[in-house]
Amino acid sequence: MTFTKSNNCRVVRSGLRRPPWIGRNCRQLAIFARDCSPSMSGQKAKDASQACFELLRALGSPENKDGFVVSVVDFDGTAKIKHNSVPAAELAQSLKPISIPLLGGGTNITAGLEQAEIPCRKTPTDAQDGTRWLRPVVVLFSDGCHNTGPKPESAAESLCKIADLVTVGYGDDADTELLRGLATSPQHFYKCKDGRDLRQFFAAVGSTMTASLAAGVNATEALGQIQLSSEGRTQ
Repeated sequence: MTFTKSNNCRVVRSGLRRPPWIGRNCRQLAIFARDCSPSMSGQKAKDASQACFELLRALGSPENKDGFVVSVVDFDGTAKIKHNSVPAAELAQSLKPISIPLLGGGTNITAGLEQAEIPCRKTPTDAQDGTRWLRPVVVLFSDGCHNTGPKPESAAESLCKIADLVTVGYGDDADTELLRGLATSPQHFYKCKDGRDLRQFFAAVGSTMTASLAAGVNATEALGQIQLSSEGRTQ
C-alpha cells in the first residue's frame, strides 16, 4: 500500500492486485475492537465511527460475495461485544457508532482483547460445507494508555495464536510502545494521528483484506506491509 498525492490529498493505493474472480469459496471473520473511553469523546469518536463504517462498507462490497463476517467489540473500563458475527453487508446498515459512557472510565485493553477472542474461538478452523475459513483478523485501536485491569500482554498472546492482530495508535497520546508489542508483529502496528489518517488506513485494510480473500490466502503478511506516510508508520 502507498499514499500518493492527488489534488493535495493523500490517496491510498494498493500494491495487491485483485483477481477478476473469487473461486475458492473462502470466508473470513473481521473484528473491530474500538476504544470508547472518555478521552475518545467528541470529534474523535465521530471520526473513528466513520472510519469503521467505511471499512465495513468495503468488506461488504458485492464483489466480496458475503465473504466477510464482522464482530464489533467496544471497550473502556470493561468491554462488550456490540455486534456478534454479522455479515459485513448487513452490518453496514446497522452499525452502532462509538458511544462514550456517562459513568465509569479507564481504558482496559485487556478486556477488549479477551472479548475479541470469543468470536474467534467460534470460527471454524477446517473447511465446512465446501467453505474454507481464513484466519480471523482483529483490528484494535486506542487513543490512550491501558490503565484498568490486568496487563494485556497475556491476552494478546492468546489471541494471536488464532488470529492476526493489527493495533493502531490513534492520536498523539496513544501508548505506541504497548500497542506495537501487542500486535502480531511490530509491522502490524500503525500510528494514525487524526481521523483522516484513520479513515485512510482503514480503507487500506479493507482493500488488503479484499485482495487476500480473492486470492484465498490469509491476510497476515499483507496486513504487515501496508505503507503509510512518514507520520503514519512508527518505526
